[in-house]
Amino acid sequence: MDKPDESNSPEIQYPCQWGYSIIGSGPELMQAAILAVMAGRTYDLKFANRSGKGHYCSFHMETRVETETDRNHLYDELKKIPNVRMVL
Repeated sequence: MDKPDESNSPEIQYPCQWGYSIIGSGPELMQAAILAVMAGRTYDLKFANRSGKGHYCSFHMETRVETETDRNHLYDELKKIPNVRMVL
């Protein structure tokens, strides 16, 4: 099996601002959990949308990431939040 072609991957210059879209249920619980994950970091969290039936909501969060490892760590920690269904 061939190795993925990394030449198509965008080159990211660190440190940089990075945005995450966080989709889940229970907006208040999600906000509290995001606050815990982001403890000690500066970030901007904005409510983005609610599903038609109101079961799901989404937030957009932006923060400064120092390295790819830092960016991926935040992604993994956000995915661990019980009410979160998806992180993009």
